[in-house]
Amino acid sequence: MDESMGAITILGVSLGDAAQQGNIDALYSLIRSDAKVLHRIDEIPFVETPLHTAASAGKIQFAMEIMRLKSSFARKLNEDGYTPVHVALQNNQPKVALWLVGVDEDLVRVKGKEGLTPLHFIAQIGNLDVLVQFLKACPKSIEDVTNRGETVLHIALKNNMFDVVRVLLGWLERAWFKTASQWESTLLNQKDDDGNTVLHIAVSKNKTKIVKLLLRFRWFFWRYTIDINAKNSGGLTALDMLRGDNREIKGMLRRARYFSYCCSSSESDADYFKSPVNIEEKLYIIFLRLSTEISNDLRNVLLVVAALLVTISFQAVIAPPGGVWQETKYRETHNYTSPNNNATEPPPTGAIISHHAGTAVMQNTDFPILAGLNVISFFVTVFTIFLLLPAGFGARMFCLPLYTLSLCFIASICIISPNTNDISPGLSWIWRNFILFCVFSPMLFQYLVYIVTRRRNRLVDAFLLKGKAPDPTLM
Repeated sequence: MDESMGAITILGVSLGDAAQQGNIDALYSLIRSDAKVLHRIDEIPFVETPLHTAASAGKIQFAMEIMRLKSSFARKLNEDGYTPVHVALQNNQPKVALWLVGVDEDLVRVKGKEGLTPLHFIAQIGNLDVLVQFLKACPKSIEDVTNRGETVLHIALKNNMFDVVRVLLGWLERAWFKTASQWESTLLNQKDDDGNTVLHIAVSKNKTKIVKLLLRFRWFFWRYTIDINAKNSGGLTALDMLRGDNREIKGMLRRARYFSYCCSSSESDADYFKSPVNIEEKLYIIFLRLSTEISNDLRNVLLVVAALLVTISFQAVIAPPGGVWQETKYRETHNYTSPNNNATEPPPTGAIISHHAGTAVMQNTDFPILAGLNVISFFVTVFTIFLLLPAGFGARMFCLPLYTLSLCFIASICIISPNTNDISPGLSWIWRNFILFCVFSPMLFQYLVYIVTRRRNRLVDAFLLKGKAPDPTLM
């Protein structure tokens, strides 16, 4: 027992003995004899406090009393570099650990020896119930890494605590917090001192189920969150570390590498900066600079203006100049006239339709010009909305409704267009192919997203430290 706790004794009971026995009366007898006894212990940088002793012995009531008198003991490290929460877990006293965390949830993030937090410690032990309670108390503790760059996933895998890994991955996959997407990307791609990600370790241990769970993290079924092609300090990818002939893991990794959107480049940042800037990259640099310079107020104003332009463009389609025909009319070329121009009465065989109800009154040669300019205005505005929306899931939620609105816009143009039989063949061919292009544009859009994502990831990563968020004053 530490001398600082054994120096003062009342009736043969030292402070350490009182903590070991949970004797609260003896504690106050010692305080009456020396009112500064707890204060002097607190002044020692590294010391076994009464809270450490009570936590190791499972004396919750005594620990509660010490926390009320000297709450700073909860963050104090003993000579071995552990907090009372660490000590409670070491001595199989999970109730004490949970009670301490219940008093101060940030205790889950206090780092002890080698940068181990209580969450890291419980991942080594494998107590799933305590692990879940720690995550409930302090979800941000999932971000913490040790002095060796290990996340809680690294620690669980290296200690063969595969149930812990499953719980952590399940929690991470279901997390709905604001920074959940960032947690996924950071934890799954974090490298330890040897440059290994959790995928490297899982593959090296031939854990097929864990690899399958890791590859479940992706965006909209095609873009993997984890970098399949990441290399460790030895220049090995996860596939290179596969031991034996595990065809299932090999097949999963090869398919994932083929469909992965992650941009893993072997060139260093210095080589990247020395390389010439091509036109594609220059355009994206301009876009990034403009997006960082624009203020939120200006962004909101531009979004409102863009929404008005989309509304006006759509309105110009459904209400073109001159209006639309209210009824279907047949030409009188076959000595036939529809009575009262009633479209419900079937015409005789060979009757030619002059115009349909709901089509534009405008001349056939003028309508494509108006519609073409209107289409350009509409789609440029929609694209501008995509650019102005802030990055993240909220912006991606608008992709489907904006695309369906665009399809409705094209469908409205097709419905309201005059009889194309009177349009010149060349103009009609251009018009129909343009409509087909608009319908199948999502596939082109996805390819552009793939190209832009690769360029953006390389450009952004070149300016960021590993595992660090960008300086908000620069964004």
